[in-house]
Amino acid sequence: MDFFRLGGIVTQQQSFLIHSIIDRANIKIEKNKWQAVLGKQRINWSKSYVWNPNDLFNAYSFFDFDYEERRGTDAALVKYNIGALSSIEVATNIDSTFDKMIMATNYKTNIKEYDFQFLLGKYQTDIAIGVGWAGQIKAAGFKGELTYFQPYKNDGSKPAFIGDISFDYTLPNTLNFRIELIANTSPVQTTNIQFLTLPVSAKRLINNYISSFFSVGYDITPLIKVNLNSIWNIDDNSIFFNPTLDFSLTENTNLLIASQIFTGDKNSLYNGMGSYVFTRLKWSF
Repeated sequence: MDFFRLGGIVTQQQSFLIHSIIDRANIKIEKNKWQAVLGKQRINWSKSYVWNPNDLFNAYSFFDFDYEERRGTDAALVKYNIGALSSIEVATNIDSTFDKMIMATNYKTNIKEYDFQFLLGKYQTDIAIGVGWAGQIKAAGFKGELTYFQPYKNDGSKPAFIGDISFDYTLPNTLNFRIELIANTSPVQTTNIQFLTLPVSAKRLINNYISSFFSVGYDITPLIKVNLNSIWNIDDNSIFFNPTLDFSLTENTNLLIASQIFTGDKNSLYNGMGSYVFTRLKWSF
């Protein structure tokens, strides 16, 4: 949750609206091996590509394709760089009640050419313990995140173990593949509309037990990229397809054409959600 709302709808008419938001606004202080950041920021504790159970502060939805930078949160972070490949971070967000706050520490290190992180903290009304890694098996990337959530209040919520692993591989001709699998022992059941519109959290990345992701991409030219993403919810046999075509028009101008296709058996998560095509012209400055 954003404690300070730095944005909103500027103007709205029947056929259009203009929306603006400030998603990074913070004060950073650095001295020797210490770093402190206060304000709206992104606390990036993710390792995997699609689902990030280690990303306690800034979980995001893969369906939100128009937000590559990923959202920020109102928080305070203190980081100490132990060495070239190891550090420890302590962070807390700013929220209206103690039960909504997240307070956690993250120790990062490198072991035998693998980047590891170990998490411990308070995640709203849960105690969260997690581990994440990123490395390679021969020429293939191998990443993963595991987090266990144990409620400390008698509010009816259940313990949850969420684990995600991913593999990625790129051929010399730029053809690339990515496979990812996530499992959740205690999914929160919602309707398909709620699943797409409610805020995503590290504990509510999927509302089923097992989901898989597969992606294949290719650079037609250095300036034109095509990609096909898909998600299969194994529990109910619902499927999501996401073909994209990305054009780099100039050094700082980009055109994206993306389609989102939802399909599935009757009463499945994606059934009846339809298909959509989006066009985005983006200028970065």
